[in-house]
Order: sequence, then C-alpha cells, then structure tokens
Amino acid sequence: MSSFVRKPKDVIAGVLFLALGVFTVVHSLGYDIGTPRRMGPGMFPLWLGIIMSGLAVMILIGGLVGERERLILPGRAALRALVVVLIGSLAFALLLRPLGMLPAIALMVLIGSRAMPDYGWGAAILTAAVLSIGSVLIFVKLLGQAVPVFGSVFGV
Repeated sequence: MSSFVRKPKDVIAGVLFLALGVFTVVHSLGYDIGTPRRMGPGMFPLWLGIIMSGLAVMILIGGLVGERERLILPGRAALRALVVVLIGSLAFALLLRPLGMLPAIALMVLIGSRAMPDYGWGAAILTAAVLSIGSVLIFVKLLGQAVPVFGSVFGV
C-alpha cells in the first residue's frame, strides 16, 4: 500500500464494501423502485446499497487517517478455517435439493465445525442436530417455505 494509507485493513474493507454497495445499487435499478408510499421490489436493495456505500466511504476514510497500522496477513490456521467454512457453505448449496434441508444443514454444520480444531465431534453433532431441526421448524413448518425436509435421494 502507498504511504498515505494508515490502516490497510480498513482500506481493503472499505473498498470491498464500497464495491458491494455500488453493485447492489446498480442492480436494484433494474427493479421498480416505486414511491415511499408504494414501495417496489427495488426500494430495499437500493437503500441498502446506498447505506452500505456510505458506511464503506467512512471506513475507507478512517483507513487513510490516524495512526499507522501494520498489515498482518492471516496465518495458516485462519486460512484453513476460511476454506473449511466455504466448503461447508458450498456443500449446503449443492446438497439442498438432492438431500433436503435437514441433512444439508446438518452436513454444513459438521463440515464447518472442522474450522475450529478444539470443537469436538460430540458438540458438532449436537449443534448440527439443533440447527437443522430448528431451521426446519422455523422455515418449513412456521413460515411455510417450499423447501423439502428430505430430498429426492431419500425417495420423498
């Protein structure tokens, strides 16, 4: 980073949030915005993107002023945790339809729990059971979401 950057982490975060905010604003313009009285489907993402962009600019400015901080790159354990959590999320996305919500969430939690080396299998299984059953109760039973509890693999 050049010499005017004081806090590299804040500058990187600010740029990423700003890019996401601008992306959200641009894509929300493809929907009907409506009026404050009769809001369209583009109103929420538009304002979300505007607010996110404003916060990103404040974070970015904060990274250019104040005391200088050194950029410390994440270690091997942090990168491993990042990869494991991403694999768990990807597994959920790919397995939701064929396995259904309950097994997909359970597998996602079990895979993601490997990101923490101290987290034992017993705690991971208990967490997976509580989260998967709780999610089914909330989203499928209470909210009526059209997500199969068990997928086509189970013959349902």
